Formats: sequence, C-alpha cells, structure tokens
Amino acid sequence: SVIEFILTEKKGEKCNVGLITLNRPKALNALCDKLVSELSQAVEHFDNDDSVGALVITGSEKAFAA
Repeated sequence: SVIEFILTEKKGEKCNVGLITLNRPKALNALCDKLVSELSQAVEHFDNDDSVGALVITGSEKAFAA
C-alpha cells in the first residue's frame, strides 16, 4: 500500500528515534481513516525495530492535527 499521509524516518546520533510526521497539509493534518491506518502501521513497524528506543509523532508548523 502507498503511504500517503505520513512521513517516517529514524533520527538521532544513534538513529534510535523513530520520527513520524503527519503530512496532510491541505487538511491541516486532519485525522481520517487512511492517516490513522498509516500511523498505526508506522508505530507497529517502529515497535518491532529493536534499534528504536523512542518514538516522536509530530505535525507541521501550522497544525499538529485538525
């Protein structure tokens, strides 16, 4: 499935922080079924990655989530 409404990456000096950025700017990151599904999958992915010790979920400068 295509990831449409979030961005994911590993950050930090040891690349041990999972970063999930909500990426639906036209809707001010409003939560919808697809975004929540993608978010859930990303959290599960990072949870299964033993190198990740922390998880950060963020939005944009304008809105976290509408």
